[in-house]
Amino acid sequence: MQNLSAVFVDAGGATSIFLYHLTDAAILTDVFVATAVSSNADWQTYWGNTAFSNPGPVPSAATYQTLRPSAQLFYMCADGTIADVQIPSPISALFLADGQTVDPLDPTGAIAALQAIVTSATGSLPLAFIGGHLGTKA
Repeated sequence: MQNLSAVFVDAGGATSIFLYHLTDAAILTDVFVATAVSSNADWQTYWGNTAFSNPGPVPSAATYQTLRPSAQLFYMCADGTIADVQIPSPISALFLADGQTVDPLDPTGAIAALQAIVTSATGSLPLAFIGGHLGTKA
């Protein structure tokens, strides 16, 4: 298991740090590929072992523009733990018509892409997507 800390920036210029637990096989940038299609935010800096900077992040102004609302995705893992993944400033297409519930059919592909690379805090691999909702990053 490896950890990735990432600073995302929203269209208003606000930033926030997110922590991801990833499989050893995951390339650190895989999390950005997985979230890029489902987030209005863009990454500014990330680090695992080495720090990288994005010289020109391009966040989008949209329904969930700020970093505070996030799509919270939950996966059941092999050891019975739950992996909780946050997608900052999610695109509205990630949700059902209520704007609160993550669409389990996921037209963006983020759910499956993240399931392939994240782990729970214990390092356990996700077996299934449980569900998701619009939440706020504390």
